[in-house]
Amino acid sequence: MKKLLIKSNKSIKKALDQISKTGHKSLVVVTKNNKLLGTISDGDIRRSILKNIDISTNITNIFNRNCINLVENDFTTKKVRSIFMDHKVDLIPIINKQKILVDILTLDKVFIDQEKISKIKIPPDVVIMA
Repeated sequence: MKKLLIKSNKSIKKALDQISKTGHKSLVVVTKNNKLLGTISDGDIRRSILKNIDISTNITNIFNRNCINLVENDFTTKKVRSIFMDHKVDLIPIINKQKILVDILTLDKVFIDQEKISKIKIPPDVVIMA
């Protein structure tokens, strides 16, 4: 989870580098106490570059403060899958009631891992009758 976190005082270049290393299209922007501030995507960065914003500038003015997030223990798998499909997001931050980040759901956690699990061949139970 830590590799998907970034502080708002980091540069656009740092965010872009971190996105490249994670293999995801977004990062979660947090305070030093892991309070959720928003998300930043490769699209946010592209748009800032097209506006001629210097990549050494911090991400404070370009990240999405109105990101989709869920409160822990207050969602279903069906809702999560629906959000991923309908909103085309790469990740969903999970927060507690104090808005502290507790987890990050990613596409691979929600869809790909589940597909891997379903492809595992489990032998049928063996019943021995005496």
